This record gives sequence, C-alpha cells and structure tokens, in this order.
Amino acid sequence: MNDLSETMKHLQRITESLSQLNSTDQSPWKTISQMQSLFDEKFWQNIMGLASFSGNADQAKAVQDQFKNFVTPKADVFQTNEKIIVCCEIPGLDLESLDISISDSRFLTVRGRIKKRRHPGLSVERERSYGNFSRQIELPSPASTKGMKRLYKDGLLELHLFKRSAAPDW
Repeated sequence: MNDLSETMKHLQRITESLSQLNSTDQSPWKTISQMQSLFDEKFWQNIMGLASFSGNADQAKAVQDQFKNFVTPKADVFQTNEKIIVCCEIPGLDLESLDISISDSRFLTVRGRIKKRRHPGLSVERERSYGNFSRQIELPSPASTKGMKRLYKDGLLELHLFKRSAAPDW
C-alpha cells in the first residue's frame, strides 16, 4: 500500500462495484461469486493497511490473520544455489486459468481460478473457497520465469524458478 489516499480510492471503487451488483433470488450464489472476485488480494492488503493506521495492534493482527486464511493459497519457498522452488496449496485449480509472472525479479504472482464442485441440491455445509485467487510472494533472490518448470499434483502447484544468475540461455 503506497498511501492512505490510494487505499481509500481502491476501497471506494470496490464499494461502487458492490452497489452495482445485480442480485436476484434465483441466483444468490452468482452474486456471492461476483463479490468474491472483488475481494481480491489488493482489497485485503488495503484493509490490513487501514487496520495498521488505527494504531490498534490486536485489530491489525486479527485482520492480517483473516486475510491469510480467506484469500491466499498457502505457500512454501525453498532455494538451492541455482533455483527457487515455490510450492502452493491450491486444491481444485483450473490449470487453464493459471497465470504466473514475476515483477522486479523478486515478486512472484500466481493467479488462477479454483473450480467449483457441483452437486446441485446436495450441499449441507460449505467451507472451501471457489473462484479467482491471486497470491504475491516475495522471492529470497532475483529469479526469472525463463526455463521455469511447473508441476501440479495432489492439489499442490510446484514452481521451479531459476535464479537470475543461473537462468539457462534457451
């Protein structure tokens, strides 16, 4: 978050978008899905920033914990002399929606969509999140997507990235 005014502008845009959602009794889940796409990583980062401005450390920590559990896939980061390996927990990932990018050689962004499991009329309880997600991870060393390997198995996405100085020339 750059500053308070940028945060407030972003939150105002979200509020305006929420007021324009078309909710009907026949499709409340569609409306909830649209709301979920608005409450992306940037939204929760801005909420965390506002909580830190409040001066209440307990409140800021509670918002941060809620953000980590609600929006972002959990990730582990490993490194060798040549590579950085990032492993994200993303059950139900739609591989065709996966978008991976690196900015400033240090910030890995993983975006995609988690497919919704359909069992019409059978739902008793829902705890899992579905829909679009975005996760930004600061890498321990500069890296490149050039020559990157990606593996997806058992709900885990594993990315093998070459460090900038070790990237192959292909």
